[in-house]
Amino acid sequence: MDLTPAQVAGKRAAVEAYRTQTRVLGRFMHAFVRRNELLSPQPLPPEAARPVREARFSWP
Repeated sequence: MDLTPAQVAGKRAAVEAYRTQTRVLGRFMHAFVRRNELLSPQPLPPEAARPVREARFSWP
């Protein structure tokens, strides 16, 4: 699905809002700023719609 220039600019602004992440993962983060969105015409299977369990991390 093609995006308008305004939508692309909005995505770019959203990525740039996460400055600490873009310092480390800049190329990866900016890869999400595209002129199109890749969408599937098929619905998600029911198991994909379940909520993801919250990750628990413990720091030493």
